[in-house]
Amino acid sequence: MLRTFASALALILLASATSYAQEPDVIFGATGTKSSGTVVGMSPTEIKMDVNGAETVFKVNEIKGLNFGDDPPELTQARTRIKEGQLEDALTELKNINLAGVTRAVTRQDVDYYTAYCMSKIALGGGGGDKNAAASALFGFYSANKGSYHFFDSAEILGDLAMALGKYDGAAKFYSELGKAPWPETQMKGAVLEARSLMGEKKFDEAQKKYEGIIGSGLNTPTATRYKQLAQVFRAVCMAETGKA
Repeated sequence: MLRTFASALALILLASATSYAQEPDVIFGATGTKSSGTVVGMSPTEIKMDVNGAETVFKVNEIKGLNFGDDPPELTQARTRIKEGQLEDALTELKNINLAGVTRAVTRQDVDYYTAYCMSKIALGGGGGDKNAAASALFGFYSANKGSYHFFDSAEILGDLAMALGKYDGAAKFYSELGKAPWPETQMKGAVLEARSLMGEKKFDEAQKKYEGIIGSGLNTPTATRYKQLAQVFRAVCMAETGKA
């Protein structure tokens, strides 16, 4: 009897050590909304959640945050640290996660993404990180998770890393992915970044044409206006570089 009880207790302790409690998934909207349920589908552009038996679709560009119900506490802490700009602390939290207990694919994707994210931002911020190692980690995530809601963010950061490493043609490829997003502002951002990479390759005529396309856009949101202003400045640089000062 005692041996049976001891065996059962050991199994319970083992389960608690290798898996995490399941709570509802929570999506935080950009306007302050909060929705709880179960994520049942995901793509680079939208997340589908079962909310009280009804499937609700959330656009990725309107999501401020997403917590999964089985998040390890270290992942929750890491997200908080990232928002506070404490990337080194966030990375430490992520490295302390018991990956054997993360059995849900979407949760593991978040662990992998935020680990690569922190490595990349530290390296790009001059914090002494290894840009090549960061690029390798992030590219591994990007390649294996084409359906992740982090897809466009990871493509942009890969472009930033390629720029920092002087690989301008690679940067242009990653930045061009933003042009495939269904959101005009994201498309415009991708065009600005891609034009910058063309300038890195000294392809000033091509970059100038891309900037002129941005300036001529009919989109006039505050964000779009900022991108147009940037395009005007860099268009002038391109003209100077090609003898049209």
